[in-house]
Amino acid sequence: MSFYESFETSEFGSICIVWKTIDKNEKINRIFLSNPSKSSERIMNNKYKNLKKRSNKQNSKVIGLISRFLNGEEIKFDLNILDFQNCSKFQKRVLIVESMIPRGKVNTYKLLAQNIGSPNASRAVGNALAKNPFPIIIPCHRVIKSNFQIGNYQGGSVMKRKLLESEGVQFKENDMVDPKHLWA
Repeated sequence: MSFYESFETSEFGSICIVWKTIDKNEKINRIFLSNPSKSSERIMNNKYKNLKKRSNKQNSKVIGLISRFLNGEEIKFDLNILDFQNCSKFQKRVLIVESMIPRGKVNTYKLLAQNIGSPNASRAVGNALAKNPFPIIIPCHRVIKSNFQIGNYQGGSVMKRKLLESEGVQFKENDMVDPKHLWA
């Protein structure tokens, strides 16, 4: 088993992807987003040491898809390229259901908890999404608070809002998401 990294730059800073190779199958182990206080490289280097930089056909394709997504294109990512081994069963269930929220729609932590069959677990859903190892591919920016405020995001609230706006989500006064975009 080996790990290696690849990078994508965007208007939001760099995005680091950590790949894992097991028996010649490559899976994304983790995606790191830059945020207002730290670059993705710095965040990644705190978690992984001595990664090899490597490029191949598969990760170049994924990087291209991420770039197109960040430029506003509708992209459907194949979840089979993700390594869910470090996710609990609960987190994986949250991430899989989260991935079904369509572009231009949002869901709340509470409704997502109901969608996975755990109606009292909205805080646990929030924690699972806060630790989403695959932001962008699993679009956790599409989950907002029940009061329609956007809430936190690994890449920062500015990035979350810009991603939502690039998908056509509109905002009302006080930075509230327009309820017409709710997907339940």
